[in-house]
Amino acid sequence: MENILEVKNIEKTYPNDGFKLNKINFDVPKGSIVGIIGENGSGKTTTLNLILGLKSKDGGTVKIFGREFNIDDVDIKEKIGVSFDEIYLPSNLNAKEISKIYKSIYHGWDEKYFFSSLSNFGIDNGKKIGDYSKGMQKMLSIVIAMSHSPELLILDEPTSSLDPVKRSEVLEKFQEFIENGDRSIVFSSHITTDIEHICDYVVFINKGNLIFARPTIELLYENCIARCTSESFNKLDKSNMIGYLQKNNQVVVLLKSRDDLDQSIDNIIIENPTLEEIMNIYSRGTIL
Repeated sequence: MENILEVKNIEKTYPNDGFKLNKINFDVPKGSIVGIIGENGSGKTTTLNLILGLKSKDGGTVKIFGREFNIDDVDIKEKIGVSFDEIYLPSNLNAKEISKIYKSIYHGWDEKYFFSSLSNFGIDNGKKIGDYSKGMQKMLSIVIAMSHSPELLILDEPTSSLDPVKRSEVLEKFQEFIENGDRSIVFSSHITTDIEHICDYVVFINKGNLIFARPTIELLYENCIARCTSESFNKLDKSNMIGYLQKNNQVVVLLKSRDDLDQSIDNIIIENPTLEEIMNIYSRGTIL
């Protein structure tokens, strides 16, 4: 499968605050959506900044559309749509004025798509940005990123500050974006249910370290969660365990496979995991 984005061993150290991003590796296949999860401060936004060349790497490579990317590569930048958590536009501009600006920047700027998308999201294109709510500013930023016919979207927390209805609308928009199989999306989020809902692959970064980059379906349907008492936990096959978290009188265990579970063990409940549970076990529990 052809990759639109290839991230290999990228690193970044911030000596003043002691943070280091360690050898992050993942690919974004054409026609896929890849979600990056992790706690606040784990390195999600730093990873996106390094991919886009907004911060210098200490090591590693980033290839976009098959060639190593640098921030001066205009041809590649024309094919990328970007939205970060904050919108960096003057607050006195309205959407019509914004469209004129971006039309002068991007050859592929689609004014009809821009205004149609704003209308679908219920955004008044005559209002000034400063009069928009945080959620409306977020949706404006996403629409801008999608309106010059990009082949790759790189988005930082795109659904934060949106209510459930608008979040659902935005996620549907993302799925429509990749429908033709030639375009891809990579986005960070702390809303794990959004990742579960639309992402083909999940990248988990914890305290600057890559924990895994795996297909979503493997994480949610090949692994399983066992909820059990301490007594039942002691009877489990440790070789089938990934990790566990003690919660009051219950132990929550992440298992590699339910097929290898001893069905004779009492006081145990087996469920499909959620990304939130997986994150909690890796972040707060014991990994074997």
